[in-house]
Amino acid sequence: MGFWKTLFQVCSGTEIFLRLTDCRLGKALLHLLILILLLGVLLAWGHSCRTDPEIQTVCGRLFSEIGSLQFTPAGVRTGRNPDRKQHYLLDDRLRFDYYPGHSLAEADQKDWNTPYGLIAMDNGLIFWMENYLGSGKGSYMIVPLTLEQNPMKSEMIRTGLTGEKIFRFLKSRMEYQAGQKFHKLLPEVTGEQVSEYLKACFKLTIFFGSLFNMILLTGMSLLFFAALHYVFSFPSERRLSFRQILVVLTYASFPALLAGVLYSFFMIPLISPQTVFFIVYFIYDMIVFRKIRLVLNPPNVSPDDNDI
Repeated sequence: MGFWKTLFQVCSGTEIFLRLTDCRLGKALLHLLILILLLGVLLAWGHSCRTDPEIQTVCGRLFSEIGSLQFTPAGVRTGRNPDRKQHYLLDDRLRFDYYPGHSLAEADQKDWNTPYGLIAMDNGLIFWMENYLGSGKGSYMIVPLTLEQNPMKSEMIRTGLTGEKIFRFLKSRMEYQAGQKFHKLLPEVTGEQVSEYLKACFKLTIFFGSLFNMILLTGMSLLFFAALHYVFSFPSERRLSFRQILVVLTYASFPALLAGVLYSFFMIPLISPQTVFFIVYFIYDMIVFRKIRLVLNPPNVSPDDNDI
């Protein structure tokens, strides 16, 4: 059965789940991975549609203050006041911090109080994001763009960092060290170029962050509910094997994942998308397995029940 047809059927009712018990577990997991990849693309595209115009606006506002970002032998410098530490709150969600030389101090961490931020230092730029989709206050994801001598050496996206870990990364990797050489990508960059960089960083962060969250969330839920169903089913009943339970739970997670992703576009701050996922998953799981149990173990009908 094709992916799209299966997706439609598992989201439109419970009739298909008895047939899905004969499906291979590998195929079910492949369908789950395809769905997660598609939802990651949807999240990145959907949220960027809202943020891209804002990034364009705030970058224009920022570069009207700093002039430009220049790549000098000492590293990244602003066009105006290049030797002075600078901070700009671009809106209530995005800030820009500039730390030339060894001006970054541990006390500067307290200023990183917005969901997103851009930090410029000698060795390049870092885009950081906190608490995306309720993943945890004080937990950050960063996307570094460094200007080290080897232009082919790239920094990987880093997740699960505390403010202290970001501080240590900035001090060790982003400050100019004596004798250090930088690869100059351009003599200087404009607000438009930084805007495009931030848009790309935002899309990548949303995509990879959502993949990690969905895989972790779904995987833990599958194992937890599978163990519950297998351990607490009645021995006298006809019941599914552990593999069949995993297959059914895998496909039962599809509506929950869709609900959590769609909810993220209209999120109420008091309820996270993870909570929506668990609520929908729990309810759908109960409905599906009740139907399967009734089919495998139909209620006994006494002779009196057939009397008219």
